[in-house]
Amino acid sequence: MAPGLGGELCSVQRLWRGEWIELLYRADRSVPPRPGWRGGAPWLFPAVGRSFTQRQLAGHEAGEPGSWNLGAKEYPMPIHGFAMTQAWQASQRPSSILCRTSSDSSTLRYYPFDYELKAEYFLLPRGLRVAVEVLAGAANRQAMPFSIGNHITWALPFARGGDPGACLVRTPARVERLLSAQSLLTGATRAADYAGGVPLRDAPRLSDCVLGDFPSGEVWAELIDPASFGIRVSQREIPGVSPKAAPEHFCFVFYADAQRSFLCTEPWYGGPNSLNERRGLVMLEPGERFGWEMSAEFI
Repeated sequence: MAPGLGGELCSVQRLWRGEWIELLYRADRSVPPRPGWRGGAPWLFPAVGRSFTQRQLAGHEAGEPGSWNLGAKEYPMPIHGFAMTQAWQASQRPSSILCRTSSDSSTLRYYPFDYELKAEYFLLPRGLRVAVEVLAGAANRQAMPFSIGNHITWALPFARGGDPGACLVRTPARVERLLSAQSLLTGATRAADYAGGVPLRDAPRLSDCVLGDFPSGEVWAELIDPASFGIRVSQREIPGVSPKAAPEHFCFVFYADAQRSFLCTEPWYGGPNSLNERRGLVMLEPGERFGWEMSAEFI
């Protein structure tokens, strides 16, 4: 992982038939930026997706920076928030690595709240688990709103000789939440059926879509390379004093390039423009905590 570069995973490898395979697309964060999607597995906080105020939507222009309203004040908000650009600190624990970051003078420009954000990484027998905790500062003057997620990006195919178009997506999600031209949720849905597994070449909508309406306790998506193995990404709220997440706001976002050189299977709580629309948000009172977990396991 790369604590100084957003606290994110910078490599996920598996030994397959005598060869170590790097599974993250553009995993090495030390490489200078290249055209196209940056890859890796950046953390999304305090926003997921784009943020546009009603003022912006009335005269929207492509490429316009995002923003959100809190009371009478408008704040800028980068796409997917700003946690991915923060420097995090790491500490070794007996069975995990803990990365943390917090509010400072630079974040207050975007988000007028004190917070601490922690991501603790654990190895599993067949993958990894990340426990995320958000702590709202005790001195905050009101409830702190946020959405959270991860933009994990898998390189395709997983092993040599595989066919990216033959790779399957399987998930119990029952609806697709339709997007506007600005990549915001329209409120409309269509039925989705990927429970049996669908090859990417037969599912062009998986290049850019949001899937939701998961059965209780089954918020996951699998990406399977028939020539090698598969990976299941899951998410859930970590049980606490009381639930703070509404089941209907858990979703997975899928994003790929035209060549299918990568596919993102992104676990999100919330949706695009959640800070402006006031839905799909966790609301933490001063001093409260919220726990969220994602895992990636080989299948």
